[in-house]
Amino acid sequence: MIKLKQNFVFAVIVATILVSFSNVGNVMAEDLNGGDTLEQLQQVKYEHKAIRPHFDFYYQLLAEKYAPKHVKVWNEIIKDREALLKKYRELTKSGKDVGNFYDEEWLKVHNEIHKQFLVAVEKRDDEALKTIVPKVIDHQKELNVLLTKRLKEMK
Repeated sequence: MIKLKQNFVFAVIVATILVSFSNVGNVMAEDLNGGDTLEQLQQVKYEHKAIRPHFDFYYQLLAEKYAPKHVKVWNEIIKDREALLKKYRELTKSGKDVGNFYDEEWLKVHNEIHKQFLVAVEKRDDEALKTIVPKVIDHQKELNVLLTKRLKEMK
């Protein structure tokens, strides 16, 4: 019964994410046909903000199922990430050019991890997910370290 509930919750989350993505595309396509750039940018920011809780919850569920020892770490990563992004937004509002805070090497590793992650999710490969989910979480932790470093460099 518990497994059935977990599968149901997983299916609902995936469906929500897919519906959210399809709505983003529709809104974006409509916006491109009219309106100004600022309105489009505000819409994109809203859509990004609206989908973020879904992704966070999805990753938390994956951590609970495939990397239970990483759940606490994941929650800390999200908490820290929100604080870091808030600082970036404050810098942007103050007129400071924050530029691109991603590192080329981090992005390269990110792409490789997410290719493996996608294959594991598509195949519903439990063993692969037990290996890759901790890597995804650790890599997100590295991003927080990178963001912190960039913030210190900007001050």
